[in-house]
Amino acid sequence: MIQAHKADLWMVLLLVIIVVVTRIQASSNEDGTIFLERGNPGILSCPPVASGRIPLGQIIAMYWYFPRVRDEDILISYFFGNVGPQNGIPEGVYDINGNFSLVIENVTDSDEGTYYCRVKPRLRMMVDGHVAMRVKVSPKEPFPDVTQCTERISETACEAVLPNDIEKPMLTCIVRDAKPAVALRWLLENSDGGTQLISDRFTVQPSEYSVNTFTTSASIPIVASDVDTMYRCQAYGEALGARNGSHVTVTVTTAHRTLQTPLVSVVATGIQASSNEGGTIFLERGNPGILSCAPVASGQIPLNQIDGMRWYFRQIREENLLISYFLKKVTLQNGIPEGVYGINGNFSLVIENVTDSDEGTYYCKVTDRGKKALVNGNVTMHVKVSPKEQFPDITQCTQRISETACEAELPNDIKKPRLTCIVRDTKPAVALRWLLEYSDGDTHLISDRFTVQPSEYSANTFTTSASIPIIASPVDTMYRCQAYGEALGARSGSYVTVTVTTTHHTPQFPPVAPSSAVTIKEAPCTLHNAVIGPADTPDGYGYAFIGTAVFLCLVIVGLVIVLCKKHSKADNSRENGAAEMQDPRVNSGKWTWIRKSWSHLTRTDMV
Repeated sequence: MIQAHKADLWMVLLLVIIVVVTRIQASSNEDGTIFLERGNPGILSCPPVASGRIPLGQIIAMYWYFPRVRDEDILISYFFGNVGPQNGIPEGVYDINGNFSLVIENVTDSDEGTYYCRVKPRLRMMVDGHVAMRVKVSPKEPFPDVTQCTERISETACEAVLPNDIEKPMLTCIVRDAKPAVALRWLLENSDGGTQLISDRFTVQPSEYSVNTFTTSASIPIVASDVDTMYRCQAYGEALGARNGSHVTVTVTTAHRTLQTPLVSVVATGIQASSNEGGTIFLERGNPGILSCAPVASGQIPLNQIDGMRWYFRQIREENLLISYFLKKVTLQNGIPEGVYGINGNFSLVIENVTDSDEGTYYCKVTDRGKKALVNGNVTMHVKVSPKEQFPDITQCTQRISETACEAELPNDIKKPRLTCIVRDTKPAVALRWLLEYSDGDTHLISDRFTVQPSEYSANTFTTSASIPIIASPVDTMYRCQAYGEALGARSGSYVTVTVTTTHHTPQFPPVAPSSAVTIKEAPCTLHNAVIGPADTPDGYGYAFIGTAVFLCLVIVGLVIVLCKKHSKADNSRENGAAEMQDPRVNSGKWTWIRKSWSHLTRTDMV
């Protein structure tokens, strides 16, 4: 019994040790980064204390370190109620407040980094914590600022009146002198209060007049419109603090109300199309392909000096040998059938029919006849699939004028018109971008945001699409969609320019031709005066509708009457049944049989 109690005590002691060790390890968990305003006092909390793990009344000692936990990096200490700077730091630089947080009296850029705290609770081991601090500088007011605004109406609204003779009008949004740099984006503000992303592309540069701060700007091109248009510039970033997401809405008006409307566009960074890195070859799927051996193609080994050549796939091993050349004889290896590979007169590997499984790295080994030296080379091959003609394709185009031009007519009653550019069934996926094309032939980037999805009807290929919102304009506007990528080969950079025209549609109804099957008599217009045929006159349609309505009403009334009669009969049956249950004289034979059956069942259960 005593031994059992001792075992239990050891188990309890072991559990206590595990709990203590676990608590000490948990103190090293990483904490969030704190941003403190430059030039102001700043407070950094010690995570083990701020989380409540260590009660304030239990702390007898504390040390704050920067930037490492070493004695020479102690900033300030607390010991039994006494606070004192350490390592020659003067008074008024740091302090420890009543919550045992570190107080930096005047935050500067040099204070940025990680701070470490060590806390000694009463009758417990030392507990460590750390917190990362970054210096921030809030931007100058007002922000964000649209440089074209001629009048600031409120903190979040302004007006811009632009002359109608500007050839390439732009809107530029700026947030100045912030740290860290903020992000900007432009949105189109619709009349119903909704917004559409125009651009999240912005530029960051060091500020000119504020040390170690940054100025962010974002510009969008706008095009002519005969109505006022609203754009919203929105700012994001840690430097904005509680005002993260602040915006200003600018209402754009032209001096003569004839020009000026934003081109609605999406400016962002899309995924990169495959790039042709050094030594990488792209071969068309389903076609023959040729891979050159680098030492031979570069002229390092003359063709007439080659004694032997061996081509490998994926690895230089005998089981990966595809084909060999020796003394003017070409031989397929490892059971590969004829017609799959070949070696041509330039000692290049010929793949007779390129497939997806051929993608990878090929190795060549060349034997120099004179020196008997063995020279190795390698080349990486990717399979490509060129897109279908015509490309790129703009789905809203109503007429294709040429390979690089089309026209699109958009009704003026569409609330949120868009243009969508597509390149289908390529490998690797291509990149797309939209540009605004001016009358002088110059262009301005609208958007390089695009979406890539697996193609629906072509195996192991991709379809790229890019959409931009546009605004109805009283003048024709030209947009250019441009495609880039290895799948396009020599046609990388191909484009199509779409001229957008806004049409003013009025509803039109097609005339209804009279039918020979319709006969209308001169008598008053009643249903029996017309014979309604498959193709009817307008009067015939009215008669048919009235007759159908009357017929449906009669059917509905008949159904209601039938249902009511059935319901009445069911009620009578239930009432008769209730009377029989209440009167024991009714159907006495039936009740006698039921009682006998119940008695029999009861006796059977008891047995």
